[in-house]
Amino acid sequence: MNRRASVLYGELRAQLLRCGDPTDVDRIVRVRCPRKPVIGLRMPTIGHVLTNFLSRCELRDDHARGIADALWDGVFHEEELAACRLLRTTKTTITPHQMFRWAGYADNWLSADELAVCVGEACAGGLIKMSSLERLRRSRSDWARRVFVVAMIVAARSGTDRTQCDPLIRSMTADPRRRVTDAVARYMRASDDSAVASCGDDGA
Repeated sequence: MNRRASVLYGELRAQLLRCGDPTDVDRIVRVRCPRKPVIGLRMPTIGHVLTNFLSRCELRDDHARGIADALWDGVFHEEELAACRLLRTTKTTITPHQMFRWAGYADNWLSADELAVCVGEACAGGLIKMSSLERLRRSRSDWARRVFVVAMIVAARSGTDRTQCDPLIRSMTADPRRRVTDAVARYMRASDDSAVASCGDDGA
């Protein structure tokens, strides 16, 4: 990350930390169960902070990716969520390297699903090959496997032909972890866009 991106990262992180609500920490920990400490930020607040931040500066893709990487590696759980939302808000495509690295550290449902939205949208846009997701599908991490399934939901929602997704999802129906099979069941129920529109977007 170059000097400009480093300065902008510091500014954005400071804004996020200032908006944390200590009274909401216990609820967030109970609902999301992240391993990292929580500062009490809901998704709408993160979105508001990003909108304000981006209204004052323009980010090149390499700056956005560098800041997003630093956020994902940050101390607090909400920094992971901000990393994903930053990429989406700036329409910056997640790279395969980021996808695999971040998925390897995902440890809660909201971080995994927010990451999956970035991956699914990149797949739908032809910017990440569907075949490259095989590594997620076969991962030992059940969170990475959930990222794979939810990414397929998002890709289908975004226009990817379901005939490309269906065989891959069917192979996950026997997964031993409920967090994966719950996502598989959601995919199977998703017969139209409205059924999958809520992925990573519940405002929690």
